[in-house]
Amino acid sequence: MDVREASARPRAGRRAARRESRLFLFSAFAESLLTGVWVVLAALPAVTLLPAFAAGCAHLRRHLDGERATWRDFLAGLREATRAGWRFSLLWWAALALLAFDLRVARSGALPGGPALIAVSVAGTLTVIVLGLRTAAQWRPGLGWS
Repeated sequence: MDVREASARPRAGRRAARRESRLFLFSAFAESLLTGVWVVLAALPAVTLLPAFAAGCAHLRRHLDGERATWRDFLAGLREATRAGWRFSLLWWAALALLAFDLRVARSGALPGGPALIAVSVAGTLTVIVLGLRTAAQWRPGLGWS
């Protein structure tokens, strides 16, 4: 075996590993885009926003773990997430509606200290949004939303 052949083998292995990692990254990117479209379509009725996000996260988790991740699996996950999380989703929307009402009242100028209430309402709204999405992302099939 020639010295050139011996040094070419590790380079070929590195190239193949680089190609595989690029293919994996492109595959993950493409699956993320497709799942995003599915989540948007499933979230059109506003009440199903959190369950759709939870099903999308579970679908991407399955894809990254190398398990089967098809459209039917996404729909099954969406069905289960909606069945398990509809109460949480309604509570989340009610909290957002209450904070939007607070924001509207604070902007009307009818209350003293309106600017402080606006800041608190915006901070509360952002907190509720983040907590709802993080809870949905942590959801696993077969578990509740607590």
